[in-house]
Amino acid sequence: MKIKEDHHLYHDDDRPYPFVESPNFNKELKHEYLIMHYTANNNAAIAIDVLAKKREPVSKGVSAHLVIDQEGKITQLVPFDKGAWHAGESHWEGKRWLNRYAIGIELVNDGVLELSNGQWIADSKKIYDEKDILIAKHKHDFFDRGWPKYPEAQLKAAFEVSKLLITHYKLKDILGHEDVADARIGKVDPGPAFPMDEWRERLFDRRDSVITKYVLNKTVQVLEDEGHPPPIKLPPLHPVSPLPAKTGLNVKKIVAEWTMVKIKGKKDGWIRTEQIDLSKKPKAVTLAEAQVYAFQPDPLPPVHGVKTLSRGVQVRILRDENEWILIATLQDVPRFKVVHGWIPKGTLEALKT
Repeated sequence: MKIKEDHHLYHDDDRPYPFVESPNFNKELKHEYLIMHYTANNNAAIAIDVLAKKREPVSKGVSAHLVIDQEGKITQLVPFDKGAWHAGESHWEGKRWLNRYAIGIELVNDGVLELSNGQWIADSKKIYDEKDILIAKHKHDFFDRGWPKYPEAQLKAAFEVSKLLITHYKLKDILGHEDVADARIGKVDPGPAFPMDEWRERLFDRRDSVITKYVLNKTVQVLEDEGHPPPIKLPPLHPVSPLPAKTGLNVKKIVAEWTMVKIKGKKDGWIRTEQIDLSKKPKAVTLAEAQVYAFQPDPLPPVHGVKTLSRGVQVRILRDENEWILIATLQDVPRFKVVHGWIPKGTLEALKT
């Protein structure tokens, strides 16, 4: 098995592997990661047809670089120097839209099964015998579910091509779609039946994925993620705005990057916290000329269901945009496996290992 200059997969005797061209790809790919998926069906022909189909609008299209069936047959759909559309809305190590950074492999597998009348049934309607499944709790779940086992021939072929891709393109990690997908989408592939820890150990001589870990340096409110940073629309300026530098103020409360202050003879106003000296709270002084706003109600969008994360909780950064950081927790918190949301900048410290 080898990769030639055209970024296609070939046998050692120069025979090309089957190639079914998909129209769904980006022109460029920066090689950093390998992402594993399952097809959520048990038919390679159907999976390839879906991944190679042109759709309207174009944004509805999906693809992957490789599809590997349960007998280990490999079909290529997108050259390895192009970005296939397999990861969607995704984040890893501060990068967004992993299609631009990752090679994607789809393994033909029905995926998560449901238990009905004592039988484990896939969306494809296939009924599985318990000897052919793993009953396990996904790392994003709270309860056991059924997962079809990956056949040995399929895993052997997938491992061989993964090792080649990692070596040829100097990839730095292997990930699951479940690791990188936007938490609102709820992806669980390739699932607990896939031996990710074993593969990472064999391919990279380690068991954990490569991420920078951070720890909260204070207790913070977590804001819901709607696919963009928390929208705070500024209202009209307060009648007293702007306040001159060195203006004395009384602080009423602080909400994220905003501080509510009492203004003599006027309605209370809000000033960006960075614009005032809070060292002698509840007294404060403007550092320079400061704009004042009359937020009604407080200047925050709805908070996450968990409301707060305590100081010391470990997280990773998904995105960094202006005054906000999108994070996901790296440890369980009460009632949640993973908390995914926005927190203000200045609340994290890199965790020393």
